[in-house]
Amino acid sequence: MGAVPSLLVAELFRSLQGEGRHAGRPCFFIRLAGCHLSCPWCDTPYTWRPGAVTAADKQRHELPALLAAATAAGLPLVEVTGGEPLLQTATPALLGALCDAGFEVLLDTSGTMPLDAVDPRVAVMMDLKAPGSGHAARNEWANLDRLRADRDEVKIVIADRGDYEWARAVIARYRLAQRCRVVLSPVTPVELPAAPWPLACDLAAWMLADASPAALGLQLHRLLWPAALRGTAEGG
Repeated sequence: MGAVPSLLVAELFRSLQGEGRHAGRPCFFIRLAGCHLSCPWCDTPYTWRPGAVTAADKQRHELPALLAAATAAGLPLVEVTGGEPLLQTATPALLGALCDAGFEVLLDTSGTMPLDAVDPRVAVMMDLKAPGSGHAARNEWANLDRLRADRDEVKIVIADRGDYEWARAVIARYRLAQRCRVVLSPVTPVELPAAPWPLACDLAAWMLADASPAALGLQLHRLLWPAALRGTAEGG
């Protein structure tokens, strides 16, 4: 009998889904530790930055314990996120087990790791890294052929006009809007302005001017709980 799969977890929490087609829905989050990127606008650096959290914050959980935690949360929607969740070899097993248990399962991934081993029942929320991230060369473009219009989506985080022009060209070149839902999301500042959010307003104007086939995506959890730096039962 083989060993029980286990994963390194940064945090487990209940919150409202903050992004994408499921935004606003109560959701149980399994946030895994570790990432091979270091995007300058990353809002979860504690999952990967050395010294950002104590060793006690990152604990190894066996798969049955994670299933039990999801069941105890009492919510039908579960998201596995990170960091980059697909860095851990046991993540596909976790995703499949959650599906087998009857959960509606979401995977939030950077788009730089192959999706081949992901259970087809899982709805994928996949980034494409624009130049402002510093990691545009690491996009796994073959993943686009695996995306499905009825459940998957691509998110592109926009830091400036250059990122927007890059995104517009990519959407057209790969016919992204025909493959799946596409979301353009402005970089969320650490401290949200009390007045209108300039980059979000600019992005909305650019999209209107171009009749963009994408949707504007704002991080609902950051708007509701701007002071929450970690996921919690109240939000994050």
